[in-house]
Amino acid sequence: MPVNRDFREQQYQFAAQLRQPEMPVADGLNPRRLQVYRELVANNISSFINNTFPLSRKLTGELWQPLLMEFIARHHCSSPLFLDIPATFVSYIQQHYPQGLTDKPFLPELLHYEWLELAVATCEAAPLHKWRGALTAPVYLSATAIAVNYTFPVQLIGEAYQPLHAPAAPTSLLLYRDANDDVTFMSITPLLCQALHILGSHPGANTEQWLLEIAAHYPEWPKAQLQRGLLALLPELSERGIIGQ
Repeated sequence: MPVNRDFREQQYQFAAQLRQPEMPVADGLNPRRLQVYRELVANNISSFINNTFPLSRKLTGELWQPLLMEFIARHHCSSPLFLDIPATFVSYIQQHYPQGLTDKPFLPELLHYEWLELAVATCEAAPLHKWRGALTAPVYLSATAIAVNYTFPVQLIGEAYQPLHAPAAPTSLLLYRDANDDVTFMSITPLLCQALHILGSHPGANTEQWLLEIAAHYPEWPKAQLQRGLLALLPELSERGIIGQ
């Protein structure tokens, strides 16, 4: 049965009134009841965001709540899942504040870093089998491991360290879920970060194919030296559940 256009418009108008408190109350709506719904919407969305980004919230201070209210008012979430709200908030800040705030240029990357912890913690994935060292066997990157490059050293940012400028060298990190289901991170080289990105985009490639693909991205490196260095890392990555078969 098709939805009545007038009813749909009423729903859109009602949703807009919930998200934007400055809008005048439409005819037929009880202002007191509308305010209750407005507070429920704002509190529910804010609670998910606040719990995901405790450090960003703390460092942003009094500017945090206006950012939340702006997000609620301006952004239309397409997913019905509450767990998707933090990721949508990160995307909103990256789009509308790509340079961060005046004294917090690292904010978009810090938000992403904090969100990754939630993404890795809630990812549903079966553990991989250990990598046995066979070059012809398929190798996979765990869905609970994410390698990422940042311009700021986000893992060091806190009250005592809030850089105004990104350092010359990027920061490469690997977040993963260990055997105890705890999320942890390790600093890695840009080379390993790129190697894990390649593995993630070629699931099921055997180890030899993966190493050849990496070597093609770094023609300036001696192939044998590059492959020996990466092969030396694989047992530890497998033991941590980051890669496997």
